[in-house]
Amino acid sequence: MLHLQCHFGSDSLSLVNLGATVVGIDFSEPAIDEARRTAAELGVADRARFIQANVYDARHLLPEPESFDLVFTTWGTIGWLPDVAEWARIVAWFLKPGGHLYFADGHPTAWIFDDQGAAGGEASLPSVKYPYAASEPDVLDDPSDYADTETVLEHARTWEWTHPLSETMRAIRDAGLVIEEFEEHFRLPWRIFPAAVPLGEGMFGWPDAKWIPLAVELVAVHPEH
Repeated sequence: MLHLQCHFGSDSLSLVNLGATVVGIDFSEPAIDEARRTAAELGVADRARFIQANVYDARHLLPEPESFDLVFTTWGTIGWLPDVAEWARIVAWFLKPGGHLYFADGHPTAWIFDDQGAAGGEASLPSVKYPYAASEPDVLDDPSDYADTETVLEHARTWEWTHPLSETMRAIRDAGLVIEEFEEHFRLPWRIFPAAVPLGEGMFGWPDAKWIPLAVELVAVHPEH
């Protein structure tokens, strides 16, 4: 299994525990160091290899095409990438014939809203702030951390790209993959807006009606030759 943008490897190692052999790639040196440390601590370093790299350089670092049964990428991934078409070509390049891509992430519709909520307070629904499709990234200065509300980040500027759903699905298709499953969901594994409420099992969603989908999930296959 190839885990693109694996962060500190928690999902990679969960899949190792299910029997997979995993190569994880992430551009963050501290994240990769933590992934390697955890793999060694768990005694699975022989089945979990972690590489520090930009995802766009993956083909130079792992030069064996059609070498993986599964490419796995979830939660906070392509929003950091300017070129989703190249991402899809990289996925297709690595997959064996009959191999699968598993992708899950925040729904692009949700990214048009201000994640700080409206002026009415925590329970207020978020207000529209960002365009659904834009040629330039949103450059944000936000020192907050989604995992720890007390943390203040030193390097707070980010460049984020919103990829419309049609763009992502077209990129996957144009890379030669066939989408087998597609779902939209109304919950996420983090509190995306102040108005979101816990739904159990570490998931968050809308407090009342299902206003808009918050997540997208798809499975695509590399067709047999």
